Amino acid sequence: MSVEKTKKVIRHFLLNDSPEVLSIKGDWGVGKTYFWKEAIKQAKDEPNFCRENYCYVSLFGITSVDQLKATIFETYERRSEIGNGFSWDNLMKRLPRYGDASSKIISSILDKFGYVFPDGIFALLHSSTFHLVKDMLICIDDVERKGDSLLMKDVLGLISFLKEERNCKVALIFSDANLTNDGKEAYPLFREKVVDVEVKFAPTPTEAADIAFNKTDSIDAQLGTFTRALNISNIRILRRIQKAACIAAPLLREFDPQITRASLQTLALFGWCYYSHKQDMQIPSYEYVSALGFHIGGKKTEQQLGWDAILQEYNFGATDELDVALSSLIENGFVDEELVRKEAQKLNQQIIATKSIEEFREAWDLFFTFKGTEEELVTKFEHSLREHVQYISPLNLNSVIGLLRELDRNELACELIDFYIEKRGADKEIFDISENLRSWQEEPDKELEHKFNLQLATLEETPTIESVFAHLAKQQGWGWSRAQWEVLASATPDDFYRIFKSATRKNILSYIKASLQYGQLAEVATEHQLEITKKAREALLRIGNESLLNKIRLKKFGISTEEDEVGAEPLPHPPPVEE
Repeated sequence: MSVEKTKKVIRHFLLNDSPEVLSIKGDWGVGKTYFWKEAIKQAKDEPNFCRENYCYVSLFGITSVDQLKATIFETYERRSEIGNGFSWDNLMKRLPRYGDASSKIISSILDKFGYVFPDGIFALLHSSTFHLVKDMLICIDDVERKGDSLLMKDVLGLISFLKEERNCKVALIFSDANLTNDGKEAYPLFREKVVDVEVKFAPTPTEAADIAFNKTDSIDAQLGTFTRALNISNIRILRRIQKAACIAAPLLREFDPQITRASLQTLALFGWCYYSHKQDMQIPSYEYVSALGFHIGGKKTEQQLGWDAILQEYNFGATDELDVALSSLIENGFVDEELVRKEAQKLNQQIIATKSIEEFREAWDLFFTFKGTEEELVTKFEHSLREHVQYISPLNLNSVIGLLRELDRNELACELIDFYIEKRGADKEIFDISENLRSWQEEPDKELEHKFNLQLATLEETPTIESVFAHLAKQQGWGWSRAQWEVLASATPDDFYRIFKSATRKNILSYIKASLQYGQLAEVATEHQLEITKKAREALLRIGNESLLNKIRLKKFGISTEEDEVGAEPLPHPPPVEE
């Protein structure tokens, strides 16, 4: 039954005077108790509210009818007190009523037995107050959680007595799917005699979200979108997800809103799987969705393929590090705030970089059409560069500078080069034009190249022969800087000997090739290059003459150990380095 229809039934029950029994059934967590209590609060002040006294009792842990009777008397309250919770004032108001009932019993006992009380007399005294239970509105909740020794037929018998003999109205709340065997047998058997009205409380996911979440709160509104997509109607689960979101959202406030939204999507999914999978195996397991990495695709079981279909519909393909950090909120109710912020920061940088690339691409899209004026295009490029300078590559900068030159915007081109260097001044690698030149399909702007080289010079530490050869192994002999050439040229044959002797199989060939590559180009090689080749030959001769094995090793590299033939085999050579 829908929420609105259920609300009408409960309201009618509360606002008519007839003694009757209302049964409210529904799955665990759908909000039966919450909905009942809200209905009581809304109706209690109306003039035709059904009773002046109200009692709410949970059968959780109650093991006997006498205990239930005593609990009903001990917990009832005036309707004006409904919703106020426990207070000493309410207790003190109730004590005289308890005393009046007890005094009569005590007097009769004293007259009959004197001051020697027989066994069980205090239980009799305690239960005697039940005769005051009449003309009440009573809610008996958690019927499925009653103690095993308390039989369902006895509960229903007491309820029938309260209705028929004590003019009470009784609401019975329980999960019919979770009744014990005793309850499943007795309730259908006695239902017709005892229950007057029965409703099945089964809110839709939309109705459940409306009950659990505040529509005017942006976080709750987003959560509602995700929980409805997952068809979550369990209000208890929604509340837990909401609690996790209330902890997570403030930690993510400083980042792009996409991160908050993605995190709420994750918490809704994780909460649903964590609390629901054991009741419904079609729901993905928590272990499956919370594992780092992609879930959709690959070889899977039939069950996992079904889970993948749910995740794909939900637009959730992978669990990232931030999701893993947030999972503690679902599992434990708390989170490592520092870790969450750290992972959120990483994602935030990715989002900013993506946005900057998209904006930069939009500017080029405008260029490659016949739309927009020159001023609009230049403004768009300038804004993109200034706004997203940390994510603009030197190659993209060079392309824009080239276009500005063609448009006779030289002053702006120079200004943007200076701005770029100022903002990216500590990023040593981006200023190495020789390093990046191989990936460029255009010549670098001369002013850009000059200023980049000056900036690189201020950042470079004096290289060592070890660092030069490490760079050499990485670049395979291409793109050396002037400073690196000078270090190799000033190195001694002993330095080359030490480097060759310590080289690994992975880099030995690149070391030898780079050191000897200009021996075949004596006519065009620089003084530095010839000096490097000379010292490298001397070191190799020394190594080769150390043993027959070393001579054989060098031959494998195509190198003879005869002094005038070292490096005689043609070696690959890169373009000359500009002086």
